[in-house]
Amino acid sequence: MKLVKIISTNDLELIDQVRQVIRNQSGIILIIGNSLQDNAIFMDFLRRQFQPNIVSINLGLLLSEYIFQHKNENIDLNDFLDSLIENKFTVLLDHIEILTDPYIQRDPIRFFLSYAKNRVLILNIPGLLRGEILDYGPNQREYELNLFNDSVLIIQLASNLEA
Repeated sequence: MKLVKIISTNDLELIDQVRQVIRNQSGIILIIGNSLQDNAIFMDFLRRQFQPNIVSINLGLLLSEYIFQHKNENIDLNDFLDSLIENKFTVLLDHIEILTDPYIQRDPIRFFLSYAKNRVLILNIPGLLRGEILDYGPNQREYELNLFNDSVLIIQLASNLEA
């Protein structure tokens, strides 16, 4: 696990570290910020920096539509994501908190750690980082980030991020 604190999107160390994870074609990047606006600014920055090699998916919207259309069916989350991602290697996932919904009952971070395999997943996580503990989700569940391996890059956004 690597932790990088970001104050400005002009940070060259950040660009290099994200580029390295993408070059390896495997890993998870957690974007953690306690401001939805800062998270949105940073996600837009990543889209611009790494286009056309990055696909952006609003998981909350697409999964809720899928659940509504298939109310009485079991959800195979792996198959659903495979259909969205296809053969893209770098995927930016937004609104992943839907996975904490009682209907789905998944631990989003652990799920994506096992799902990532040969791709890079960039997860937008509105939450609060206290040392190596992340408070995240509707119930402010605590995640111990020190349990993650070196394939996880954690980017902590400062408040009032400079674009």
